[in-house]
Amino acid sequence: MKTPEFYVLDSKYVSTTFTASPEGIRPYDQTDFPDDLKLLLGRYDEFKFPTIFRQSDGKVLRDFLDTGYPSLFLISERVKKLLEEHGFTGWQTYPIELYDKKGNKIEGYYGFSVTGRCGKVDWSKSVKEKGKAIYTYKGLYFDVNEWDGSDFCVPDNYYAIIVTKPVAEVLKKNKITNIKLTFTKEHEHYDYRELT
Repeated sequence: MKTPEFYVLDSKYVSTTFTASPEGIRPYDQTDFPDDLKLLLGRYDEFKFPTIFRQSDGKVLRDFLDTGYPSLFLISERVKKLLEEHGFTGWQTYPIELYDKKGNKIEGYYGFSVTGRCGKVDWSKSVKEKGKAIYTYKGLYFDVNEWDGSDFCVPDNYYAIIVTKPVAEVLKKNKITNIKLTFTKEHEHYDYRELT
């Protein structure tokens, strides 16, 4: 059986893109497991919805909006419908209220969570280089036998959004804005720690 192809889905992080920060969530220094990761992973037990997001930067509304937290995105109605129409699995949305800096409410966006899982990233398979103060790891590998088969998934030890080739193709074909898709073998991670 041929091994499926996977891509890392990320934002382009363009400064002009409308960025909206969530209100009232606890970061790393206030909890053992921060609220942004709970929202990313679809762990909603402690949340009261809708979550409020307020504009913090940028102006241009695109299909994927940044929140100031890695891998925590808001998606447009267009993206939601596209994923539903194709029957992609491993994702869900949560209700939000989105406001600009003047307090005007913006409709048509949802919080985005990834419920699919794929085990742990095996950093020993990455190509590792040591710079002056940082390590570069090229290639993101995991045991496909630990993948639950979802079209969207997140590793247990690395909170990146991974998607299957059909998802990547649909997003590209429909010209979804403010996304970057990188083949997992080409993905680069930078860290001050030695991970292997």
